[in-house]
Amino acid sequence: MKGGPDTQEEMEIINELLGKKFSNGTLVFTKEECAKVGTWRQSRTARQVIDYLSELYSERSAQKILLKNSRKTFRSMG
Repeated sequence: MKGGPDTQEEMEIINELLGKKFSNGTLVFTKEECAKVGTWRQSRTARQVIDYLSELYSERSAQKILLKNSRKTFRSMG
């Protein structure tokens, strides 16, 4: 693996990110994406994977909030 094996801390962070859920209980990352982490680690360091997952989590969370707020606005216009 690029950059060597994960440390315990890195492994915990990656698992925590992969287990994140939206407020409705659905997972942020699909099962397919979770399965790809091992492949990603072959060409990226654990830090790079953590940074990538963190960025995706932030983007998806922001999109979910925007979508939720737009639905409220649309309904209130009704």
